[in-house]
Amino acid sequence: MVHENNALEIRMRKLLEALSSGLIEKAEIMNLAFLSAISGETIFMVGPPGIAKSLIARRLKFAFKNARSFEYLMHRFSTPDEIFGPISITKLKNEDILERNIDHYLPGANIAFLDEIWKAGPSIQNTLLTIINERKFLNGEEEIGVDLFGILAASNELPEKDQGLEALWDRFLIRVLVKNIENRDNFEEMILDTKDLYIDVIPEELKITKDEYYEWQDIRDNISVPTEVLNVINHIRVKIQKYNDKLLEEESEEPLLYVSDRRWKKIIKVLRTCAFLNGRNKVELIDCFLISYFIWNIPDQIDYVSQIVKECIQHQSYMVVPDVKSIRNVLEKIKLEVDNSIRHKEIRIIETPRIIKQKYYAIDNDDLDYKLIKIKEFNQLEENIESNLLLFNDNFDYQLKEDVIKLKNYQIRIDDKHYYLIMDELEKEDLVISKPSSLLHESWDKRMEDIIQIIKDHLSRISNYVSIELEDIKDNLFVSSHKADVILQKIEEVKTIFQQLELKCRELKDYYYNIEEKRTEISVKNKNQFEPDFAQMDNEDSIELRTKLIDELSNDSNKSLMTQNILDSMKLIPRHIYANLELSFKNKSNLTGMERDVLEKLYRNKPMSITTKQTSSAPNIIAIILSLASLEIGDKLLFIGAKGGYIQSLAAQIIGSSGNIISYSTDTKAIEKNKTICGTKTPYGSIMTWISGTDIFDTSKLQSFGKFDCIFVNGRMPEIPKQYVELMKLHGKLIAPIGDNSRQKFLVIQKEEEGIKEREISELSLIFGLPV
Repeated sequence: MVHENNALEIRMRKLLEALSSGLIEKAEIMNLAFLSAISGETIFMVGPPGIAKSLIARRLKFAFKNARSFEYLMHRFSTPDEIFGPISITKLKNEDILERNIDHYLPGANIAFLDEIWKAGPSIQNTLLTIINERKFLNGEEEIGVDLFGILAASNELPEKDQGLEALWDRFLIRVLVKNIENRDNFEEMILDTKDLYIDVIPEELKITKDEYYEWQDIRDNISVPTEVLNVINHIRVKIQKYNDKLLEEESEEPLLYVSDRRWKKIIKVLRTCAFLNGRNKVELIDCFLISYFIWNIPDQIDYVSQIVKECIQHQSYMVVPDVKSIRNVLEKIKLEVDNSIRHKEIRIIETPRIIKQKYYAIDNDDLDYKLIKIKEFNQLEENIESNLLLFNDNFDYQLKEDVIKLKNYQIRIDDKHYYLIMDELEKEDLVISKPSSLLHESWDKRMEDIIQIIKDHLSRISNYVSIELEDIKDNLFVSSHKADVILQKIEEVKTIFQQLELKCRELKDYYYNIEEKRTEISVKNKNQFEPDFAQMDNEDSIELRTKLIDELSNDSNKSLMTQNILDSMKLIPRHIYANLELSFKNKSNLTGMERDVLEKLYRNKPMSITTKQTSSAPNIIAIILSLASLEIGDKLLFIGAKGGYIQSLAAQIIGSSGNIISYSTDTKAIEKNKTICGTKTPYGSIMTWISGTDIFDTSKLQSFGKFDCIFVNGRMPEIPKQYVELMKLHGKLIAPIGDNSRQKFLVIQKEEEGIKEREISELSLIFGLPV
């Protein structure tokens, strides 16, 4: 914070300290009254009698050299003569001019204090408006200028509605609530003090001359107002508009927050004055805290306006330092490059005996009745040694065979004949992690050094900003020092973010220097099993029913929560294949009446039965969930506990061949079933990985996949799962029902730079009854 005029700031500090001496718990109001006078503006004090309102007005006069003051307690019988001066009888008699003697009255004063102002009659109010607006007074036939530096008004109440007082009320720019002394020690100090507080004790060298006062008005108008201050004001205006819109929407009887354009212009004038008296040549964010005194209309609004002013200043104090988003993006890009460089997938084709009923191998010969062999017994056979072996038929009757010889490559000799076991060809996909080359290390090191230098430059700029621009932020003459913590705290948060980014750089460097070679099997596909083809599983009837369903969803009461790309995807993908009916409909263009009845049930906007204990959510719910995710091509998605496969296939159509879907469940049977229906690659080319585990909160099997664009949780969780929040990308989403049996919320959780944001979707609450 650059001080252009330290001498003025020091002088003003001493002057304000002298003015506030003995005014216990009233120094802030005294300072505001002084600020209003130097600004050439008005201040209104509301509060009960006997709390030093008039004392503040009398003290204010002492700030000016040879200043004249005027005080008056209004009542409903007050006349213009008592305020503006009596009619000059001499002028009226000799010159027939209706002119007032204004000496010792308001037009001849420099400081005016009007108590119980709302009791003034219309004629007094109208004249006051002219004086406040123009600093002019029509005295007889002559309009004269008035040297009013400041006008203070007070009352123990606000103006009544519909009494024609709105215009006068709007002219009082600064509005303060004056209270009795609250602190006990301060109260006792006040009642025991014997000093006469009405005596002028201000040193003459501190007092402000008339010439200085008017010179300062010109200097004040040259004080600059930076963009961040204008941003704060516009942000406040937006919040006020939203506040008023809400009141109107709710048809509330509470008064609106009205701030006229004229008031905003005068607010800038006071902020400039504040900066000038603080010895600065520009307005600072800290000055904007004063705005809370300018924009409330009733005391009930004070807390709200104070809060929004604080929020807007806090937000802007973050904006004056660099945005960290670009650095985060570069780090994520390098991390992605590292992962792409060290990871690749390899396919292995192996042959293995087909397992029948989980515990048998089968001999590959249709002529044999007894061709099933227990896996355990087969494995116990020694190669090329005759043994006895039990063989089973399809009814699991058995017969004993003697002199059976186990041969290599899953061959067996029975009754001097050679047989092969029925084999399945498995396609195993491995994730292979390799150490990066020294050339890659050098390339990444160079980029990391550049980023670290950028971060250090930002940290240096922040330190300079705090030490230079904010050096004296807590020494503002008119803003309490604790309010500066709002700005300093936010800047400290940004500083911490950059320090964390620097730490992430070093962690990333450690990561790519300490990579261990590793091979992990991520999927197994039986090439002898059925690989689904949606086109073959579809039929004219299901296409017709899907079209009808989408038309129904387009008119759903929650249509605003659904996006068109999700509805288009639902129109493409047959839902019925996820209810174990795919083979029944294969290659059929027309169905029997019974089959059509079953199909129609599956295309209603209702939950779909998958197994005896499991259902898939209704189509409208699925459409909303996927729409909330805002899916894009190439996204990486994680489904937790989603067992049906339908929602995954819908998502796959959106994210395309460059996308990746991982489904994680504790239901092994459901995983195996979905592998059969959906395979390991969707019809749209995206990779589909199915993972089973024993603990849904154990994410160790998911770490190798990196961060996800969106995580879907199917089933209620007691709280937001931190394990999965860690797996979210920046700007990624987690969509989940959170709560217990008595209360649950459906949340869209988004990870942003400033932290986790939650949005409750009330339309989806209480639809997921079972925990994950």
